Amino acid sequence: MKFHFKNQLKNEDQVSIINRQTDPNYATAWRDAVKSSVELPSGVSGGQENMRKFIILLTDGGDNSSRSSVQHVRNLLKSNPHVTVVIIGLLLGDSTLTGDMKLVAEASTDGVYISADDVGQELEDAFTAAASKFNERSQGIQLESLDF
Repeated sequence: MKFHFKNQLKNEDQVSIINRQTDPNYATAWRDAVKSSVELPSGVSGGQENMRKFIILLTDGGDNSSRSSVQHVRNLLKSNPHVTVVIIGLLLGDSTLTGDMKLVAEASTDGVYISADDVGQELEDAFTAAASKFNERSQGIQLESLDF
Protein backbone atom coordinates (compact mmCIF):
# COMPACT_ATOMS: atom_id res chain seq x y z
CA MET A 1 0.00 0.00 0.00
CA LYS A 2 1.30 3.45 -0.92
CA PHE A 3 0.10 6.82 0.29
CA HIS A 4 0.45 9.83 -1.99
CA PHE A 5 0.19 13.20 -0.30
CA LYS A 6 1.45 15.81 -2.71
CA ASN A 7 2.09 19.29 -1.41
CA GLN A 8 0.62 18.60 1.98
CA LEU A 9 1.97 17.69 5.38
CA LYS A 10 -0.04 15.18 7.39
CA ASN A 11 -0.49 15.24 11.12
CA GLU A 12 -0.82 12.07 13.21
CA ASP A 13 -4.64 12.33 13.43
CA GLN A 14 -4.99 12.41 9.65
CA VAL A 15 -2.73 9.39 9.15
CA SER A 16 -4.59 7.50 11.88
CA ILE A 17 -7.97 8.11 10.20
CA ILE A 18 -6.59 6.97 6.84
CA ASN A 19 -5.05 3.84 8.33
CA ARG A 20 -8.36 2.87 9.97
CA GLN A 21 -10.10 3.10 6.59
CA THR A 22 -7.66 0.75 4.83
CA ASP A 23 -8.70 -2.44 6.68
CA PRO A 24 -12.46 -2.86 6.20
CA ASN A 25 -12.51 -6.64 6.94
CA TYR A 26 -14.40 -7.23 3.67
CA ALA A 27 -17.25 -5.04 4.81
CA THR A 28 -18.65 -1.92 3.19
CA ALA A 29 -18.78 1.11 5.47
CA TRP A 30 -19.19 3.95 3.00
CA ARG A 31 -21.20 6.15 5.39
CA ASP A 32 -18.34 6.01 7.93
CA ALA A 33 -15.87 6.78 5.12
CA VAL A 34 -17.83 9.90 4.11
CA LYS A 35 -18.13 11.00 7.76
CA SER A 36 -14.39 10.53 8.36
CA SER A 37 -13.55 12.39 5.15
CA VAL A 38 -15.72 15.34 6.12
CA GLU A 39 -14.10 15.44 9.56
CA LEU A 40 -10.54 15.09 8.19
CA PRO A 41 -8.77 18.43 8.64
CA SER A 42 -8.09 20.32 5.41
CA GLY A 43 -5.08 22.32 4.42
CA VAL A 44 -1.37 22.11 5.10
CA SER A 45 -1.69 22.95 8.78
CA GLY A 46 -5.01 21.21 9.23
CA GLY A 47 -6.53 24.52 10.27
CA GLN A 48 -8.38 25.50 7.13
CA GLU A 49 -11.81 24.14 8.03
CA ASN A 50 -13.64 25.95 5.25
CA MET A 51 -11.31 24.93 2.42
CA ARG A 52 -13.32 23.53 -0.50
CA LYS A 53 -13.42 19.73 -0.14
CA PHE A 54 -14.48 17.14 -2.71
CA ILE A 55 -15.16 13.56 -1.68
CA ILE A 56 -15.37 10.99 -4.48
CA LEU A 57 -16.70 7.63 -3.34
CA LEU A 58 -16.63 4.56 -5.58
CA THR A 59 -18.57 1.59 -4.22
CA ASP A 60 -19.92 -1.67 -5.53
CA GLY A 61 -22.12 -2.47 -2.57
CA GLY A 62 -24.52 -1.23 0.04
CA ASP A 63 -23.35 -0.17 3.46
CA ASN A 64 -23.32 -3.15 5.82
CA SER A 65 -21.07 -2.06 8.65
CA SER A 66 -21.10 1.70 9.26
CA ARG A 67 -21.74 3.06 12.71
CA SER A 68 -23.00 6.31 11.20
CA SER A 69 -26.62 6.54 10.10
CA VAL A 70 -27.72 8.10 6.83
CA GLN A 71 -29.38 10.94 8.73
CA HIS A 72 -26.25 11.63 10.81
CA VAL A 73 -24.07 11.87 7.67
CA ARG A 74 -26.67 14.06 5.92
CA ASN A 75 -26.78 16.43 8.91
CA LEU A 76 -22.98 16.57 8.98
CA LEU A 77 -22.89 17.46 5.29
CA LYS A 78 -25.57 20.13 5.66
CA SER A 79 -23.49 21.76 8.40
CA ASN A 80 -20.39 21.70 6.15
CA PRO A 81 -21.41 23.60 3.01
CA HIS A 82 -17.81 23.62 1.69
CA VAL A 83 -18.02 19.84 1.05
CA THR A 84 -19.18 18.23 -2.21
CA VAL A 85 -19.78 14.46 -2.29
CA VAL A 86 -19.89 12.49 -5.52
CA ILE A 87 -20.86 8.84 -5.10
CA ILE A 88 -20.28 6.46 -7.99
CA GLY A 89 -22.26 3.23 -7.68
CA LEU A 90 -20.50 0.54 -9.69
CA LEU A 91 -22.68 -2.26 -11.10
CA LEU A 92 -25.54 -1.45 -8.71
CA GLY A 93 -28.18 -0.71 -11.34
CA ASP A 94 -31.48 0.56 -9.96
CA SER A 95 -31.18 -1.47 -6.78
CA THR A 96 -32.61 -0.29 -3.50
CA LEU A 97 -29.01 0.21 -2.32
CA THR A 98 -28.73 3.46 -4.25
CA GLY A 99 -31.45 5.35 -2.37
CA ASP A 100 -29.28 6.08 0.67
CA MET A 101 -26.36 6.98 -1.57
CA LYS A 102 -28.48 9.54 -3.40
CA LEU A 103 -29.73 11.02 -0.11
CA VAL A 104 -26.21 11.43 1.25
CA ALA A 105 -24.68 12.85 -1.94
CA GLU A 106 -27.54 15.30 -2.43
CA ALA A 107 -27.19 16.56 1.16
CA SER A 108 -23.82 18.02 0.21
CA THR A 109 -23.30 21.18 -1.81
CA ASP A 110 -23.65 20.26 -5.50
CA GLY A 111 -23.36 16.57 -4.61
CA VAL A 112 -24.56 13.85 -6.92
CA TYR A 113 -24.99 10.10 -7.19
CA ILE A 114 -23.77 8.61 -10.50
CA SER A 115 -24.54 5.10 -11.66
CA ALA A 116 -21.95 3.13 -13.63
CA ASP A 117 -23.44 -0.13 -14.86
CA ASP A 118 -20.29 -1.39 -16.54
CA VAL A 119 -16.57 -1.14 -15.88
CA GLY A 120 -15.87 0.29 -19.33
CA GLN A 121 -17.33 3.42 -20.86
CA GLU A 122 -19.93 4.08 -18.15
CA LEU A 123 -17.28 4.04 -15.42
CA GLU A 124 -15.10 6.37 -17.48
CA ASP A 125 -18.11 8.66 -18.00
CA ALA A 126 -18.82 8.60 -14.26
CA PHE A 127 -15.29 9.80 -13.45
CA THR A 128 -15.55 12.46 -16.16
CA ALA A 129 -18.78 13.70 -14.54
CA ALA A 130 -17.11 13.68 -11.11
CA ALA A 131 -14.15 15.67 -12.50
CA SER A 132 -16.56 18.24 -13.92
CA LYS A 133 -17.61 19.02 -10.34
CA PHE A 134 -14.02 20.11 -9.64
CA ASN A 135 -14.05 22.47 -12.59
CA GLU A 136 -17.41 23.96 -11.59
CA ARG A 137 -16.56 24.62 -7.97
CA SER A 138 -12.82 25.14 -7.60
CA GLN A 139 -10.09 27.38 -8.92
CA GLY A 140 -7.24 25.33 -7.48
CA ILE A 141 -7.34 21.77 -6.24
CA GLN A 142 -5.16 19.99 -3.72
CA LEU A 143 -5.54 16.23 -4.16
CA GLU A 144 -5.10 13.48 -1.61
CA SER A 145 -5.40 9.84 -2.56
CA LEU A 146 -4.80 6.28 -1.45
CA ASP A 147 -3.49 3.50 -3.67
CA PHE A 148 -4.10 -0.07 -2.56
